[in-house]
Amino acid sequence: VLVFAFAVMVMGSPWRRERIFAYLDPFSEAHALGKGYQLSHSLIAIGRGEIFGVGLGGSVEKLHWLPEAHTDFLLAVIGEEFGLMGVLMVIVLFFWMTRRIMHIGRQAIALDRVFAGLVAQGVAIWMGFQAFIN
Repeated sequence: VLVFAFAVMVMGSPWRRERIFAYLDPFSEAHALGKGYQLSHSLIAIGRGEIFGVGLGGSVEKLHWLPEAHTDFLLAVIGEEFGLMGVLMVIVLFFWMTRRIMHIGRQAIALDRVFAGLVAQGVAIWMGFQAFIN
């Protein structure tokens, strides 16, 4: 039902359809300088980083080409400066943090602090889901 509703919303609205097409092919002539600009430059930044990156502070994309690099596309800058190893390290750290918070929540529940444990586990699920989606 959700997939059908999503498809109906996208096909019923021209601006949503353009956003999806820009996401699917950001390097096309129709999107590269418009809706796909930030995505195409983030992919360029990640590609420039290769395996080990260009070094701390060596990113070119964050200087002028990637708008809002310090917020929306921070992982692209990390990928350019530290490469695939840096991106994998960020993913591992998010996974470790989520598991650690869940463990703290289980310990709190075992100590009969149920509310504190459920809050900790809720925060872990929230942060882990956001990290997974992004």
